[in-house]
Amino acid sequence: VTNLRAFLAGAWRLERRILDRRTGERGLLTGEALFREEGGKLAYRETGTLELAGGAFETARDYRYAFPQPQRAEVFFDDGRPFHALDLSTGAWAVTHDCAPDLYRGRFRVLAPGLWLAAWRVTGPRKDQVLTTRYRRG
Repeated sequence: VTNLRAFLAGAWRLERRILDRRTGERGLLTGEALFREEGGKLAYRETGTLELAGGAFETARDYRYAFPQPQRAEVFFDDGRPFHALDLSTGAWAVTHDCAPDLYRGRFRVLAPGLWLAAWRVTGPRKDQVLTTRYRRG
């Protein structure tokens, strides 16, 4: 991916599989992710239904993507705190985000022009989770 902004911009269907490695509990989030222009950045808005612990819940998440280079993004939480960098110029990327007391290890991979994956392993005193999200052009 040589132009990450162009690759990400627009609507994606998403499916996130969640595994709590401590309890064995599994969850599934299905919904949409929208990357839209906002103030020189891409605003990411994720909405969907999370099936977890025998219930179904509506959920939403927001991030901001800034692009210091065409192939690279700096990802920020909605409140402006830095989250991680993203560079898919080789088709894959790995990051670590320390959110004490938890540690987030992420891996990203482009599978096709309209298909990519994001996988996070979250560990900490009370967490041991794997979250795998498949994004597909909708």
